[in-house]
Amino acid sequence: MIFILELLTRIDGLEKSRDIRGKRMRIRVAAGNAISISGLAFGIIMLKTGNFFASLISWFCLWYFSHCFAHYIVGRLLGIRFLYYFTGKSDLTKAIKALQKVNFPVLGIKFDRKSVRSKRAAYAMFSAGVLASTLTPFLVPFYLFIAARDFWIFFTLLSIANLTLTAFLSPKYGDIAKAKKFSLEK
Repeated sequence: MIFILELLTRIDGLEKSRDIRGKRMRIRVAAGNAISISGLAFGIIMLKTGNFFASLISWFCLWYFSHCFAHYIVGRLLGIRFLYYFTGKSDLTKAIKALQKVNFPVLGIKFDRKSVRSKRAAYAMFSAGVLASTLTPFLVPFYLFIAARDFWIFFTLLSIANLTLTAFLSPKYGDIAKAKKFSLEK
């Protein structure tokens, strides 16, 4: 993944604000959308193979790449403009101390604060990412159940764990907390 982001930066002449290793790297909105769509498509393709490892990759792709793209789609529908995608650290590092040493790049998207017309629009845009990355992975156990694969139960439990963790952490550290904070500023 880091290789793909670095390659896109060089090919497209994307603005690089800092080093990729744990620091933010800016990516144009069109390139960020292309990364998200490609990741989602890859996740769907991997799911169709039907084996456990491919299903795990699929689950991860649907969880990871749906988040920012959902922010973008809902935000644009509500008139919110976006400035760029970026890589950085997850806000979960604030909640889970063990993750502070992990240097896994998280894709984020920066919106233009001036383009937000209402508190509801901001809340919907922030919530879209959480809902997408929480609910989209449920497609994996659903598909596996329909395809009569034995390991659909594992992916159901994984998706429920993701839902539970997100429900607990997002209001404190994630996008729901950001939505509340933003609505108080406006």
